[in-house]
Formats: sequence, C-alpha cells, structure tokens
Amino acid sequence: MLKKQLILSAVAVAAVLLLFMLPKVVVDNENEDMQQTAEGENAAVSDGEHTSDLPEDVQAELTKLREAYRNSKNSENFTNFANSLIEGFISANQYDSAAFYAEEVAELEGTTANQRRAADLYYEAFTFAMSAEKTARMGEKARSYYQKVREQDPSDLDAKAKMAMTYVSSSNPMQGIQMLREVLEEDSNNSLAIYNLGLLSMQSQQYDKAVDRFEKLVTLEPEHLQAQFLLGVSYFEAGDKAKAKEQFLKVKKMDNDPSVQASIDEYLNQL
Repeated sequence: MLKKQLILSAVAVAAVLLLFMLPKVVVDNENEDMQQTAEGENAAVSDGEHTSDLPEDVQAELTKLREAYRNSKNSENFTNFANSLIEGFISANQYDSAAFYAEEVAELEGTTANQRRAADLYYEAFTFAMSAEKTARMGEKARSYYQKVREQDPSDLDAKAKMAMTYVSSSNPMQGIQMLREVLEEDSNNSLAIYNLGLLSMQSQQYDKAVDRFEKLVTLEPEHLQAQFLLGVSYFEAGDKAKAKEQFLKVKKMDNDPSVQASIDEYLNQL
C-alpha cells in the first residue's frame, strides 16, 4: 500500500494528501472549524462487485467461491466460503468487496474479532475511496463497526483513532479532531493518532506542526516508512531544504523499490 502512496505522491504534496483520501479541509491549530469539499460517485458495494476487474484466473476462483457461498446451507460452510472470499478480495486490493463479506460474517457470528475485521476492511475501503460519496459510505460503515468494537472494549484506542478519521471526512470533522486529541490524552504515544494529526496538519499547510508530529512518530517507530517519507515532505514544504534532503536520502536507504526511489527523486530534484 505504501508504495502506491509514494508513487502517486511523487509530483507534489497535494498528491500525497489525496493518497490518504481526506477531504479538502481547513484546520486552524487543530482546534477551529473545518470546511470540506469533494466529488460524488454512485456505486454500491455488492458481493463480487469487482470480479470483472480482476485477472481471469482470480476472477474464476472468486466466482466459484461466490457461488459456493450463495449456495451454502449451514453457517459453518457459509462462514468458510465468506472467509475465503474475504482473503481473495484482500489479495486483489478490493477492500470494499472484502468488507462486504466481512460484514456478513460479523452479522452472523457477532464476535468482537469479526466486527473489528469488518471495521478495518471498511476503513481500508474508506482510505482508498476516490469520491466523496464512496468515502462517506465506507466511512459510515467503518464507524458503525468501530463503535460496536468500542462498546465491547473502550480501551481500544486504535479503533477510536480510526473512527475519528471517518468523522474528519464527515459533516462533523471537529468531532474527529476532538477524538484524536482524546486518544493522545489517554496515550500520548499512540502512533495512529499522531500520524493522523500529522496528515491533517499537512493538509491545512501547518507544516511546522506536521514536522513535530512526524518527528515524534519516527522516534517511536523508526521503521514507519510512511512517517519517515511524510517527515521529509513536511521539511520540504516548511522550507527546510537541508533537513528535507537528509530525510529523503534516509528514506531511500530504507526501501530500494524502484517506485519508491523514483518518488523520492522527484523531491530531491527540486532541492
């Protein structure tokens, strides 16, 4: 997933932020009102929505599993076929279809683990949604399942941090900002909350705040490649060319994938 993000973000920081599919918002010191705009799209998640977009062999296997799933008569087989479909769609990066089946299992079995899986897959679909309509739809689904998870385990701060980001993309973004701050009040080292607040600072062009967030995160998690990369972008946008160059060269050493190298080189060529 990160390599796709780095490829698409190579041209400019705006593209970086589009990667994370946040709405266009204005954040004033992470405290004030936020405004958002985005485009709409009409497409409902259904079972097997994306099979026609997949390679023929993958499509054939998923079609066979889908038929078995539909024809299964007992809950054990139903769940087994659904789980196979979930893994298949995850492998194909079709998170909305994977989430559809995860929701089916969660509704059937009702365990916290299955609810969390549905929430996480809807969150992935939310992250990669390419329109406001789909972002809102996937975010609402993720939020509803994270709420169920937190009802069972209020101490799950990662679920709260992800839930917060779905609010940021809703008509009530400040609720999401407040939830992220609450997460950090409970755990000042929560990496998801730090990371998301860093993204929001970048989006509102508060690059000094973004630098603070990502510097802390890479101290906590030195192998967090996304944070390392976005720290470089934040230095770049803040005008600290020396630190930006040093940071981008550091990231180049962390991953030798050609796409990652090319993405970083786009920034280095501007220094």
